[in-house]
Amino acid sequence: MHPDRCGVGGPARGVGGQGVKVIGMGLRRRGQCDGSPLVQRRGNGDAAGLGTCTKLPTPPLPAPPIESKRRRYVLLDAAARLLPDARVADCSRFTQSGGDAVTVHGGEGRGWYSGLAVCGDVWTCPVCSVRILTRRRGELEAGLTAARKRGWSVLLLTVTVRHHAGEGLPDVLRALREAWTKTRSGAPWSRFAAAHGVVGSVTALEVTHGGEGWHPHRHILLFLDHVVSKAEREDMRAWLSERFGTMAARCGRYASPDYGVDLRANGAAVSYVSKLDAELTASESKAGSGSTPFALLAKAATGDAVAARLFTHYAGAMRGAQRLRWSRGLRELLGVDVLEDAEAASEDPDQDQGAAGPLAVLSRDQWARVVRAGKRGELLTFAAFGSRQVVWQYLSILGVQRGSWNDDREAAADQVGEVGNECA
Repeated sequence: MHPDRCGVGGPARGVGGQGVKVIGMGLRRRGQCDGSPLVQRRGNGDAAGLGTCTKLPTPPLPAPPIESKRRRYVLLDAAARLLPDARVADCSRFTQSGGDAVTVHGGEGRGWYSGLAVCGDVWTCPVCSVRILTRRRGELEAGLTAARKRGWSVLLLTVTVRHHAGEGLPDVLRALREAWTKTRSGAPWSRFAAAHGVVGSVTALEVTHGGEGWHPHRHILLFLDHVVSKAEREDMRAWLSERFGTMAARCGRYASPDYGVDLRANGAAVSYVSKLDAELTASESKAGSGSTPFALLAKAATGDAVAARLFTHYAGAMRGAQRLRWSRGLRELLGVDVLEDAEAASEDPDQDQGAAGPLAVLSRDQWARVVRAGKRGELLTFAAFGSRQVVWQYLSILGVQRGSWNDDREAAADQVGEVGNECA
């Protein structure tokens, strides 16, 4: 059986040497009354808690959201191996400061954790990045809505410089940053902004890698105080192309008049914002002929040494860079509340998707066992059923046994109506 069909497919590693075997759907064994998977244990370690055979439901398929989340935790483990000294190596491994427990939540096809310390790294953490970018998407959507109510236009400007295979990412990033900074500086930019009613901007930095090496580019949402005609947009693009090309040349780079600058109308801005939280977090994500950094990380997780080297190089180059930046005063003018990355990373979007109660409260030691087994993502696929019984069945397979401490903590949560149903 493919491991995606059941979270316990194949031997479970890191659980005291004990293995878990799943007998596939439709195979009958004595005592099995239906075609559900049978979980068999090998060995006599402390993982034995369900008896000889335990039936667990297969995680709901198709379930893209929960499956995507499972994969992100797999990628998080890969990032931790590649970057052992970075913040991402400790993300979601330990409880928050002052906390002594991790709570597993789930139901209605969703699952998430609370009580965990997160790294807040939008560049290298596949778990935090999707949370941060989901928040950023909401903030930008609020900004676009406010601008539309004012009768403004929002144009999508993209700028990049020529790059070559073999160039280091820091060099290309530096040239792009300097060229754009020079473009929007001085009297020429002030006259351009005044002539076209540029109220402010939001700048996003993105990076892909392809046959021509590293390809960093900036997407800039330009907020203008009127409805922009096609003729005016074409005039703006011509000026921006010439100006950016000149500044890139001063930085020792070339910006193509045709491809170095692109300026699109309102609809492009809306489309870009709607996809913001997916662009860099899907391991399969592509951009043209290039791969996103998390696609490189996914390859590295399978043993691709070249991808591992590229992702490590990328992580070093992006340290300290801003993913998205509002120009001064714009978010206040539009009434948009913006969270810092660390705060945005602490909010799982699934928490706001409806009622789904906590299912299990784990001690630090119990959570450490889940982490060592590499099953943080897989546990959530079982939490998605909304059944405490199913969650604890799976945890027992990992050697996490429910005790009086768990009973007490969950009973306390029950009293305030926090814990989900005993059975789905």
